Amino acid sequence: RKVAEQTARVVDLPTRTELDDVYRRLHDLTREVHGLRRELRALRQTGGDKRAVIKSDKGS
Repeated sequence: RKVAEQTARVVDLPTRTELDDVYRRLHDLTREVHGLRRELRALRQTGGDKRAVIKSDKGS
């Protein structure tokens, strides 16, 4: 794996470690976006009462 990563660096390609990091960040951001969409949907349904959203999230 070390040799493959060194070769990738030499020919200016992303290494597996770099791609793993990008995938992990993309996964985390996707989860965050889903959570924010869920929160926004709940806020719209409650008329913007944030306390109601927080209470409903704690019950999940």
